[in-house]
Amino acid sequence: MRIWCAGRIAVLLAAAGAFEAAGETIMQIQGTTHRSPFAGDRVSGVHGIVTARTGSGFYVQDATGDGDPATSDGLFVFTRAAPSVVPGDHVELAGTVFEYRPGCSNVATQDDATCSAKSAAFHNLSVTELVSPSILVHSSDHPQPPAAWIGGPGALPPTQISGALGGSVEDPAYPFDRAQHALDFFETLEGMRVAVAAPLVVGPTDSFGVVPVLADRGEGQGALTPRGGVALTAASANGGRMLLDDALAATPQADVGDTLADVEGVVDYGFGNYRVHATRAVATIDGSPPKQTAGPVTPGWLSIASFNIENLAATSSREKIDGIAAQIATQLGGPALVALAEMQDDSGAQGDGVTTAAGSFGALVAAIEAAGGPAYRFAEIDPEDGADGGVPGANIRVGFLYDPVRVAFGAGVPRLGDATTAIGFDSRGGLDLDAGRIDPGNAAWSGSRKPLAAQFRFGGQTLVAIALHLRSKGGDGPLFGRFQPAVEPSRAARTAQAHVVGRFVEEILAADPRAAVVVLGDLNDFDFSPALARLEAAGLRNLTKQLPESERYTFVFEGNAQALDHVLVSEVLAASARYEIVHVNSEYRAAERASDHDPVLAQLAMPAPEPDAGGLGLVSGWALATLGATRIRRSSSRRARSEGGCARTHRCCGHGAREVHAARSVRRTPPLVERR
Repeated sequence: MRIWCAGRIAVLLAAAGAFEAAGETIMQIQGTTHRSPFAGDRVSGVHGIVTARTGSGFYVQDATGDGDPATSDGLFVFTRAAPSVVPGDHVELAGTVFEYRPGCSNVATQDDATCSAKSAAFHNLSVTELVSPSILVHSSDHPQPPAAWIGGPGALPPTQISGALGGSVEDPAYPFDRAQHALDFFETLEGMRVAVAAPLVVGPTDSFGVVPVLADRGEGQGALTPRGGVALTAASANGGRMLLDDALAATPQADVGDTLADVEGVVDYGFGNYRVHATRAVATIDGSPPKQTAGPVTPGWLSIASFNIENLAATSSREKIDGIAAQIATQLGGPALVALAEMQDDSGAQGDGVTTAAGSFGALVAAIEAAGGPAYRFAEIDPEDGADGGVPGANIRVGFLYDPVRVAFGAGVPRLGDATTAIGFDSRGGLDLDAGRIDPGNAAWSGSRKPLAAQFRFGGQTLVAIALHLRSKGGDGPLFGRFQPAVEPSRAARTAQAHVVGRFVEEILAADPRAAVVVLGDLNDFDFSPALARLEAAGLRNLTKQLPESERYTFVFEGNAQALDHVLVSEVLAASARYEIVHVNSEYRAAERASDHDPVLAQLAMPAPEPDAGGLGLVSGWALATLGATRIRRSSSRRARSEGGCARTHRCCGHGAREVHAARSVRRTPPLVERR
């Protein structure tokens, strides 16, 4: 018989008083709600079998359990240093029951919420633990308690995450029902051994070794995508998702659509999600789908794409730049117009005061041409230093690539805005600039990318593109957090931004009801969100809704496939518009993709001009595309030099913008700490 106190050998007589012949059971300590009825109390005589250990503690499980599915049979014992017990030891425990909130607790003071309410960790659920333990090892080499099956012969988690009644699920009055709510289902397995049957990989392995899966190959668990993922919809955030991680054993390198052999592990919680720490290596069966290529463009139609290029800069690796370029040239087929989001300044995230991005755009333009794509020119507006959010010091912005063979920009010398000048309307109702930001001084854009409207001509008709990259979801509470429904302060911010853009679109449509309006970009929100509803209320149709719900996704986050990138058009374009999401990135590991977003592509049949344009004072049959913030730049090519404007005249383009030739060479250059 061995005696341990928090992992150190102790004298038998000194420790003997900590134990009793019979005490509380693990099931009694866990209770039937999210918090232990013994929280803060000293308990003793707690028996169990060690099932796994970490660098700061170990998991213990009752040998037989109590047969009640509402109570967990497992518990984590926090020892600070690596424990000396091993799996298979029968231990008797004494210690204090503590509700540990990952990233937000102080074990020394037993305060479970020491972080700011603005911290992501503040939203985490707590985990019932035993701290300051005394440990008595009675015997060793016991068989492991049987694992509870998730799927297979066992129950599947509910697809509904919680009752979403408002407030905290840790409130004793909050309804607790493991058969209806995924939060409650996983709480009843906290600390226990589980076996996940027939896992389907619904998110690629991330840089932390985390693999999102659904049990039973995802059957009966939400809107499965045709490519092996699961789509987040207005009806379901897919409560059956589990995150496998490598805290105890290696996890496989997998992509969406791959399948795994049955996984054994223990259930824990951290970083806003329930996790299964795999306790043995996992075999992978390759099932990920091939990357897609966009369909051919109908002759005479405008092809227009939106692409979040994930913090590209002139200082990015050659592989990164060439990867994005190849996808634009090949997978997208070299669209006539491309809206880009997350282009960084020329020095990347150096924070050196540089705001220009001619080198970054030029590097991409040169790489696209080298990959067999069009000799694009580019349009963008440099932001004020540090004013537009994103990676600190990188000054991300949106911008356009346009093929001058198919799309013309400006008439002679373009009339351009700058970082603080708002684009407006002239006396005839048309735009008073060829490119400019929409109300950049509005408080809605504080710390966020400002939208840019730019006028182009396609097939003799005027096209106005407005680029958007709305505020991110950073700061929102997790779907599996204690507050239900999840707290989403960013939603109101995006809705306010959409309102500013919506009013601008409404002014255009009021001046010319036949204005063809296209709104596209990384809107950082779903097709059923208030922000998208506000833009639709302005007279736009979201082409994302052409697709079945199971196919609406451009991004995969924690296993949820979701549409963040959209194309919206006005009625004059909606009837014939064609739309596709080209899946080349979001379903694949970082090493196999060029960006974390999939690009989207629309084909538009421009309306025929009318003899009397009226309204806007422009050629009838506009198209307005809403994408992100921008500044006009030029790339050098034979086709670019043959067309009028700055590239030909080598004169200043106005408002501080100037011609910049595309560069032919390129310069190279865990979120929150939680213990376990």
